Amino acid sequence: MKRKTKMTLADGIGIMAIIAFLFTPVLLLALAGCDTAESSEPSRESCSDVSETVRQCEFTLNDTRKVDCLIYHDHRKGGMSCDWDHASGADREPR
Repeated sequence: MKRKTKMTLADGIGIMAIIAFLFTPVLLLALAGCDTAESSEPSRESCSDVSETVRQCEFTLNDTRKVDCLIYHDHRKGGMSCDWDHASGADREPR
């Protein structure tokens, strides 16, 4: 009878251990991308259509400041421009 032998690499490290070792960083990176924070996407109520391709939205930042942005969008490209100089709280007198 022939004995079954496990495939091992140097010093008896099994192939399954090597595979598990290599996939651990991949799994950790995938889990690190998960975020439970609420979305910064503006609600429909805070946006108004300026034209067919431009919307004006008010975003509330994490530090409770509000900033107005214009969002350009069409079927191929888009972009956003925000008025950071007049974000609420940004134009106050320094303390």
